[in-house]
Amino acid sequence: MFALDVITHSPTQTYELGQQLGAMIREGDLICLCGELGAGKTTLASGIGNGWGAREIVNSPTFVLVNEYSDSRGCRLYHIDAYRLRDAADSQSIALDDLLNDPHGAVMIEWAERVKDVLPQECLWVELTTIDDQSRRIKIEARGERYRQLLESIVIRES
Repeated sequence: MFALDVITHSPTQTYELGQQLGAMIREGDLICLCGELGAGKTTLASGIGNGWGAREIVNSPTFVLVNEYSDSRGCRLYHIDAYRLRDAADSQSIALDDLLNDPHGAVMIEWAERVKDVLPQECLWVELTTIDDQSRRIKIEARGERYRQLLESIVIRES
């Protein structure tokens, strides 16, 4: 398994890392975001959506569970917030299988650990940990060859 361990020192750096990841996402990709409340999952997700090319503002789908974004090519990015799902079986209520199998879509899941039992093994698994008010430790694991290649393309900028 190939992994990166990154420390960001501000929400802006977390967002910029997300932009880099988002610029490399393509149809069929799965990005799983994990971490406690306030760890920066939504900040990273917003950067991912922006880097991917979302025409809409990317924000947390906490109360609607799934937001769908489009880009200029007509592709879709599904942004799921699994926080309110009780368990993996609850993922059927949002048609997770259909979203994961959309040939013109990519999927990004916050609180992915709640539905991990129904997720494909191959994905980009991202764990965020709070260090202090501004800094975050972001561990990114490439689970599968596609994601290893994606992760190898990331350029970490020192502050």
